[in-house]
Amino acid sequence: GVVPRFNNKPFVMGLTGVGDVALLLDRAGRVVEAQRVADSLSRAIPEELVLDGPDQRPGLRRVLAAALAVLGDPECSHEPLQAALAEVADLGVFPAGGLRDNFAAIYLAAGDTLRALDELEWCLNEFPAYCSPAVIEMDPWWDPIRDYPRFQALLRPPGG
Repeated sequence: GVVPRFNNKPFVMGLTGVGDVALLLDRAGRVVEAQRVADSLSRAIPEELVLDGPDQRPGLRRVLAAALAVLGDPECSHEPLQAALAEVADLGVFPAGGLRDNFAAIYLAAGDTLRALDELEWCLNEFPAYCSPAVIEMDPWWDPIRDYPRFQALLRPPGG
């Protein structure tokens, strides 16, 4: 199947890679391949969410959101991202920053620029270890919104 497994649990890191492949294929203009990968993920992950424990769910939901973004529905992407945040908060584990640093990229892929900028701003302010202006400035992922005044303002130092 599309879901890699380790010790009979979904290998979330492997799935994250598959979700990122879908996003990267989409960004590279290889839309048919990206949608094929995303479609497989969007069908497989809901079943995994039912089968596996709560510690796996936030990562699975992030991958599902990436798949849905590639398939082109920003509202469908938003729901699993918000559910992932709620589950991380309920578990009391640290990776909220690690999850949210991907949200901006997922929203951008889904065509939701406002939410992408909101998430990027949150990451820059709340988790600078995951998200720095210097890295964002060099990352070609952000090219589609590089000319947006709000994006440019996020890269300026405070008071700059």
